[in-house]
Formats: sequence, C-alpha cells, structure tokens
Amino acid sequence: MKISMIIPTYTVTQELEMITATAIRSYRDQVDELIIAEDGGMFSPLLFEASDIYMSSHNQGYVKNVNQAWQLAKGDYIMIANSDTALRNGDLKDLCVPNKITSPITAGQDVDLLAGHFFVVPHSMGLALLDERLHTFCSDADLERRYGKKILQVPDVEIYHEIGQ
Repeated sequence: MKISMIIPTYTVTQELEMITATAIRSYRDQVDELIIAEDGGMFSPLLFEASDIYMSSHNQGYVKNVNQAWQLAKGDYIMIANSDTALRNGDLKDLCVPNKITSPITAGQDVDLLAGHFFVVPHSMGLALLDERLHTFCSDADLERRYGKKILQVPDVEIYHEIGQ
C-alpha cells in the first residue's frame, strides 16, 4: 500500500512556511509521496527540499490547487492535509480504509465526520475530488453530502489544526 499526501500551501510569510514545515515533519516518515501544492505564495527551498513533488501555480485557489495535485498523486490512498495541521498521535495507515473516505479526530475541535482540513480518499474510488465551482469552505461539505455513507471518522488517529485553535 502506497500513501500520497497533498499539502496545499499559500506560503506568503516565513511564519506560514514554518507551520507547514512542522506539519511535514509530523507526517513525513509515514507517507511514501509528499506533494506540496504552492498556490501563489513565495517559493520555499525548505518545502521544496522536503517534498517529492513541489508544484507551484499562480493564485488558482485551494480547490483547483488540490485537484491538480491529486492528478499527480500515485498512491493507493491520497491524504489531503492543510498546511496548518500536524499529526498528534496515531498511525496514518489506520486512515487507509478500502472504499471509505476517512478523517482523523481533530484535537480541541468537534468535527462530526469529514474534517476538511485533513481527509483521506482511496485512489480506487476514482472520484472527481473537489467541485471547483465551490469556495474552499464549501468543498468539503459538498464531498460529505455526495459520499456521506462512505465517510468514516477514525478515532485512533489525532491531528492538531493550528488555525482552528
């Protein structure tokens, strides 16, 4: 089983770059492929070096940025993790469930099913990931609406969402 992780970024300050670097360190040894999808921020040699694929676009928006990175991902499971989330505890492989979109527990936040800031999709589901007509904050709700019964929250994995705190 191969795991790809997509981290969409908008690195416009060194502080955001450091938050993303912290996230990467928490995941790196548990994923096979790390894709940094920079959307119009500064080029980061630090994030470039830490990634397997570093793609850069010019302000196309979160949803389109994620979808383009999805097209490059080669893993059996694709993890989408916001740049301000970090693994707190657990094994990311526990989120790899056939035919289910999964989401971890978010420390300090009450998220019922799909945490838009971190979710996992089996590549075999072959879905068109996020609807590019929607705003960032609606795309995960739309995914939950379309695949509700196929969504599973996994309590054995916990993440920390920096901005959510």
